[in-house]
Amino acid sequence: MLYVVTVIVIVSLLKQTNALPCSGPQISVCDCEDTKVYCYGRNLTTLPSNIPITTTDLYLSNTYISTLAEDAFADLVSLDSIVLSNNALSSLPVELFSRNINLKSINLDSNSLSNIPSELFSSNIKLLAISVANNALGSLPGELFSFNTNLEFM
Repeated sequence: MLYVVTVIVIVSLLKQTNALPCSGPQISVCDCEDTKVYCYGRNLTTLPSNIPITTTDLYLSNTYISTLAEDAFADLVSLDSIVLSNNALSSLPVELFSRNINLKSINLDSNSLSNIPSELFSSNIKLLAISVANNALGSLPGELFSFNTNLEFM
């Protein structure tokens, strides 16, 4: 068991050491590795501009982002996974993920979400996993996942 944990830690550290600062104004606050963009643990209050359009994995956890525009991720059509956990999001625009048709994983854990629009994930038919734990959600709309027939984890 200790061996497995050690291997996981080493692999995680190697992944982090390969990440280099992203080039370009604004996005330089993040690190990039191939098509992955790591902006976690930064003192961000807004989404960095100039996120590369080829981004497949976007990590925006542990920041201070409180609002997102409905077109925040519109240009990121290759986005496969997004982590928005541990932020200050209280609401999400209904069109937030509408252009991200390749999304397979969304993590919205530990925000201040009190509701989720019923059509938020209607364009994300490839969605396999979503996590919304540790929010202020009373209940979820019954039709929220009606278009997500591949959903395996929630």
